[in-house]
Amino acid sequence: MMQFKQAKWVALAASTTALAMTTLTAPAEAAGVKYNLQGVSLSYIENGISQTGSLTGSFFFDGATNTYSDIAINSSFSGGYLANSAPGSTASQLSLTKTIFGPLTFDLLLNFTSPLTGLLGDVAPINTNTSFERVNGRFFGGSGSAIASINSGAAVAVPSPALLPGLIGIGAAALRKRKATASAEKA
Repeated sequence: MMQFKQAKWVALAASTTALAMTTLTAPAEAAGVKYNLQGVSLSYIENGISQTGSLTGSFFFDGATNTYSDIAINSSFSGGYLANSAPGSTASQLSLTKTIFGPLTFDLLLNFTSPLTGLLGDVAPINTNTSFERVNGRFFGGSGSAIASINSGAAVAVPSPALLPGLIGIGAAALRKRKATASAEKA
């Protein structure tokens, strides 16, 4: 009976270790801390037409190198901005451009009221006076643009799942406790 219990605890420790090894050896997709856009609203007014919309999504920001990665932002006006990096952007500003086809481009500019830190718990409100989404078009020799203003919102640093270290700790503690109990029963 005692050997079965010991085998059960050893199996738990082994499976926890295997899970840790497979997770820790997987290549990292992004460096830095993940930021989610929260409460970002847009408004567009052109020729008496008024519309409201939103920006949702996330990006990673590395405070040590001031670089962005794994950008996935969706605009209810223009669709998605997907990028691996944001060249020219800084800790205070995220600037993205996407081309739909030759003459049509979209620009997204998010200025933060305080620079991103790349630390968990960081909340960077978006400066609503200088942030916008703009569409630029050149058709039949003419050009034009329209701007959607950003009315509210922030980029909020969120923790990555912390489940793995907890599982390793629980497995190790259970194994130590079981070994101590087994030693005490033998004595």
